[in-house]
Amino acid sequence: MHERYLNGQFVAVGGNGAMMTWTGTGSWTQVTGVNRSLRDIAAIGTTYVAATDNGVLVKGDSLANWQVINLPTYAAHFGIAASSTNFASVGSGMEIWTSSDATNWASRYGRGGLWRFGAV
Repeated sequence: MHERYLNGQFVAVGGNGAMMTWTGTGSWTQVTGVNRSLRDIAAIGTTYVAATDNGVLVKGDSLANWQVINLPTYAAHFGIAASSTNFASVGSGMEIWTSSDATNWASRYGRGGLWRFGAV
């Protein structure tokens, strides 16, 4: 599981679509709707994006209504981060992809091969 503090809560993601939230009190709450292995997650406001395998990211509003974003690559994405205006996802082949709206992504760097970035 990989965990981040986003929008006032902890969000943990992992294999087989595992996603849970915790506000710091009480117990963890399971989030459903994603059936892919999740490697990392980031958010800008209430828009969340999770990195997965095979050139796929998933986007959800307020951790719900998930939609698949297919990038034109087969690279697994291992890390994702967000500033106040942009997302950046990194993965195998030293690929870097960025987006300001979490839907349209642009390739910023990629060399192919077995090299990989593991975190942002």
